[in-house]
Amino acid sequence: MKKIFKISWIIVAATVLMTGCGGDLTNPGSGDEDSYTVAAVLTKSLETDSAFIEISLLKNNQVFTEANVTLASIEISSNTVRYYRAYGPDTILVGNSYQLQISDSTTQILSTNITLPGSVTINGPDIRNYTGGAEAVAWSGSSGSSGYILATTPPAAFSDLDGYGEFTGNLSGSIPSETFMLNLTDRIVGTHMIYVAAYTGAPFDGDAIPFDIPATGRPANNITTGDVTGRVAGIVISSPDSIIVTN
Repeated sequence: MKKIFKISWIIVAATVLMTGCGGDLTNPGSGDEDSYTVAAVLTKSLETDSAFIEISLLKNNQVFTEANVTLASIEISSNTVRYYRAYGPDTILVGNSYQLQISDSTTQILSTNITLPGSVTINGPDIRNYTGGAEAVAWSGSSGSSGYILATTPPAAFSDLDGYGEFTGNLSGSIPSETFMLNLTDRIVGTHMIYVAAYTGAPFDGDAIPFDIPATGRPANNITTGDVTGRVAGIVISSPDSIIVTN
């Protein structure tokens, strides 16, 4: 389950940068050359019609927040650990690409496009009642997406538990029955949320994403140019469905 502020975002992002989540993020720089690692995710929520950009940047394996960062020519602010900006309705649109530029003094670190895929909608009833067994979920296709993430979050009373998550290239998936069970006999009673996200690039966890990005099947790093390595992703998250589990 997504645990806002349980772990600081920079620790998660730094782990992504240093381990690569399926790809090697060892910096290629040598000698006196500076090397950089980047983790950037642009998230669009269809439930709230809002968007959020989150960027972590390391310079020579140290957190670096003094770069000039823009998305679509709009400056992205930083604090002591990351760069971030929230966007309201109609500012960041699904199906569009936005240029991300990062520079250090007069040195350009990265210039790339983050593309948001098209809208995605879960098919079927908004509220489901759990009847036992696996729960089938289907959704609409998202134009321009690289694939999809099917994910759940548990009820608030069980926030210490993990939900379910999988990467898939299909337009349907199945949430296994174990997701809704504490053990062989006891159910996780309450309302579980169901999400489908369409993505481009190489997703990783961010504060604007209400579920955990699955570790299995996660795409490898997609920034491996010169002295810059890392991950850049665009994610569009459906309005959620819910499934009610009773004893």
